[in-house]
Amino acid sequence: MVKNSKSNDKCLPEWGSSYVYSVDEEKAIKATINKAKDAFLFADLYDQLYPGYSGDLEYYKSKGSQGRVLYLGVGTGRILIPILQNNPNVLGIDKSHEMLQNLIKKLPNLKANNILFKDIEKAKLPSNSFDVILAPYSFFQFIQRDHFPRILLKLNKALKPGGKLYTDIFSPFWTDFRSRHIEKAVRTYKDNTEALFYLHVNHQSQEADEYACVYTPNGKEIVLKMHMQYYYPLEVMTLFKKAHFTKTIISGGYHNERFSVSGSDLMVIEAIK
Repeated sequence: MVKNSKSNDKCLPEWGSSYVYSVDEEKAIKATINKAKDAFLFADLYDQLYPGYSGDLEYYKSKGSQGRVLYLGVGTGRILIPILQNNPNVLGIDKSHEMLQNLIKKLPNLKANNILFKDIEKAKLPSNSFDVILAPYSFFQFIQRDHFPRILLKLNKALKPGGKLYTDIFSPFWTDFRSRHIEKAVRTYKDNTEALFYLHVNHQSQEADEYACVYTPNGKEIVLKMHMQYYYPLEVMTLFKKAHFTKTIISGGYHNERFSVSGSDLMVIEAIK
């Protein structure tokens, strides 16, 4: 349990698997969940709250350093901007207007041919055109499960023969299968913004909702939500095989660590057309 936090007793009080709630606490939890807003609509907060996985920047920067690159979910440019410094031949896609506006503020000279405001499901991609596809920071876990196979097929067609897709997803094994959620942490940022994170897991449907209860220095409370799917290694291998990738490699990190059920927080995936 998180101690000594101004937000500790507010957002989702004692939200745990072994705690018996009072009627008032149940109401408070439901009220908080009902007012949660899509985290992708808050681009400025997103940069603070979701800084990426440790080591992902250098990994994707390296993988996107050469050739024609398609980048899925560019967000506010945390990884895109460093890639563009070395390789201008990148097309970045994102469906969030707020994220792209934030990106343009950071990089006002961004060229029109480097960015596409579009949902990947609706985007028309030329066949056999990309050497590399990047999908960092659990991009595919935000795709509706039954849409994932056809998106992989589309991406396979967009790759040149021998082209590669790189992505990552969190390992489903790091969460306790007996619990309803994990209270992750309280984090305090430079401007004294504080965020309390919760993860609510539904193991039956393989879905997770992450809630961030954010408290700004002026006392404002904002509750953000991310809805995610999660997958097991065999599922991942099967999905990519059905999408006609000839080889799929799953590592336990960004330095080709061996994936371990007990020791890996991530599955880092390389799929070859």
